[in-house]
Amino acid sequence: MTPPRPRGTGGAEGVVVFGATGRQGSAVSQALLGRGWRVRGLTRDAGSDEAQALARRGLELLPAPADAASLEAAMRGAHGVFLMQPSGIAPEQELRALRAAADAAASARVAHLVYSSSAGAARAGSGVANYEVKWRAGRYLAEAGLAHTLLRPVTFMENYLLRRERIEAGVLEGPFEPGMRQQLVAVRDIGAVVAELFARPEEGRGRAIDLAGDDLALADVADVFTRALGRPVRYARRRDDTIGDRDPGQMRALLSWREREGHRVDVAALRARLEGWGVALTTLDEWIRISWPRPERTRGEGDAGG
Repeated sequence: MTPPRPRGTGGAEGVVVFGATGRQGSAVSQALLGRGWRVRGLTRDAGSDEAQALARRGLELLPAPADAASLEAAMRGAHGVFLMQPSGIAPEQELRALRAAADAAASARVAHLVYSSSAGAARAGSGVANYEVKWRAGRYLAEAGLAHTLLRPVTFMENYLLRRERIEAGVLEGPFEPGMRQQLVAVRDIGAVVAELFARPEEGRGRAIDLAGDDLALADVADVFTRALGRPVRYARRRDDTIGDRDPGQMRALLSWREREGHRVDVAALRARLEGWGVALTTLDEWIRISWPRPERTRGEGDAGG
């Protein structure tokens, strides 16, 4: 049973979602709408199919704020804010945007801010710029005295869609040894956890929650794909394998961190904790069976990923 939702500042109930039509933001928006929250979605693409689908479900679309005044106006009267920054922006730009959003939330007297960080940002000194800036952002929130939760997800299961063509051809490639462990989380689980955090503020305020739904050796990931897709998939190491257009130096730093430390979420303990909230974390096998595009869904659309 979902616990009663707290009343928001000024008697209004609502949550502002940054990047509401992106991968995380959409999952959060859908989860909140499904639990009866009023949701204001900030987006740079209000005309997209995803935005219009969410609007039909009740999402109030707002343009991405351009300055401090519009940021505060977007948050005024809201109980909560879900804050994330898009990938691919420069670290200092990301930190400035975080600070501006946090300051606006404080001025608007928002009761609870949930910041989507990264499980790699639990401590300083990783050497990975993306993790370092998120660690600094978490410190800023703590020092600002804003009631907040740091949600730190591991690698998204959805990233495998970028490799769909090769996986369906029978090969899962990666830069690591086949015995290296891979912690994964489904984006829809991020949405479910965020919705519960706003409904259960005492569970998360002032805390950090590392989020992972599965923990597998890379060779076992290939075996999961084999069973779920009903076709052989093997893991093959390629030392130069990367996904996306990333800075080579930072990619080397990230791969070094993964080999040296890696994500270390206690998945069993987290699963037990979240079951008490009514959230059942998704395994990779479940995610593939639910979310992997099937031929009948994509006929005529061409290949995805690569």
